[in-house]
Amino acid sequence: MKYLLFAICMNIVLSLFPYSEINAQTIYNDQGNLTNMEKSNSPPHGRFGKLTAQSGRADELLDIILKAAEAVSQAEGCMKYIIGRDEQNENIIWIYEVWTSKEHHRNSLKLENVRELITQAIPMLEGQPEAGVTFEVIGGIGI
Repeated sequence: MKYLLFAICMNIVLSLFPYSEINAQTIYNDQGNLTNMEKSNSPPHGRFGKLTAQSGRADELLDIILKAAEAVSQAEGCMKYIIGRDEQNENIIWIYEVWTSKEHHRNSLKLENVRELITQAIPMLEGQPEAGVTFEVIGGIGI
């Protein structure tokens, strides 16, 4: 249901801005000014991921995911890496990522410190991580 609501909201937001005005190459920076994104052979890549911690281990998992955010912030192509706790279930952690390309995201998973953090996080999960949602970033504010 959350993914459906996100898709509806994104369609509304994107309908407000003509593609020629704001697109994958033109975005707003944190000060609200239009800027050009790094040119690449592929469009920016976005991901929503969902991790469910075992009961009582969410804070521990969050600590690891925050370390992962710090690690990938130095990775080439990382534009956003935002972590949040679900408001209705404290054991669910959402991760929102934006990368300049799918390849940059894949390469970040090969970093030794990131691989170590993944290894630490896996035993804290309730089952397998969900595949999540991937999307091509078209445009918007705050990227």
